[in-house]
Amino acid sequence: MNKECRKCNKVYKLVDTADRGSKPQSLFCQSCASRYANLGRSLVDEYLQKQFSYYNPSGPYILKCDCGVEKVYTTKYSLVRVLQTTGKCGKCSKAMNRQGWTLSEQDAKSRRLNAYNYYHKTNYTSVDDIPIDNKSYKRYRKRCQTMSQTVLKRERPDDYKLYQDNKWDGTDLNLLSIDHIKPLHECFKDGWSVEQACNISNLQLLSMKENIKKENPTALFNSITESA
Repeated sequence: MNKECRKCNKVYKLVDTADRGSKPQSLFCQSCASRYANLGRSLVDEYLQKQFSYYNPSGPYILKCDCGVEKVYTTKYSLVRVLQTTGKCGKCSKAMNRQGWTLSEQDAKSRRLNAYNYYHKTNYTSVDDIPIDNKSYKRYRKRCQTMSQTVLKRERPDDYKLYQDNKWDGTDLNLLSIDHIKPLHECFKDGWSVEQACNISNLQLLSMKENIKKENPTALFNSITESA
């Protein structure tokens, strides 16, 4: 396996060992690693200090995610491994749209239809014909509601603060909700993943009254629920 040294940019062959993932040498060629070791200096500390202005070689080893979450790791090498993947906290990592993960809408529908027909021994020709499993949809909706807040916090922090300061309290319909432009029941029916349904392009802030009217234009409200 070939890698590029993070210090000198030289391409070198990495020896495949069971514990190489925990060794700082996996980031650097043998020449740079030996030279720094002889000087009593740490290439890993230098690397992390360039990535994070707040990094402390003595610990604690902290990752400050863009969403505001601070994650503490037990070793500096754990912090390095995070940087080699997403560089984000766990929630944000799950919410990221990783390249190659997103299917086209048609492919998603086709896969869902084929899987359903195979498992249930049916012969539906369209996903529109598949009965909605209420338990599965409830789990899907709950995951989407949680992820939507994470995505909004990361992508549009000002809107997230506005939402937090004016979140619907269960009574005042003038307070805010996070709305999915393409409704979640349609996303579920079309086979959208949670990540697709919660993409920032599908999120907007609406008052709870506007949210209800969007789904049910003929809905009526009494004066108690409309006023703060």
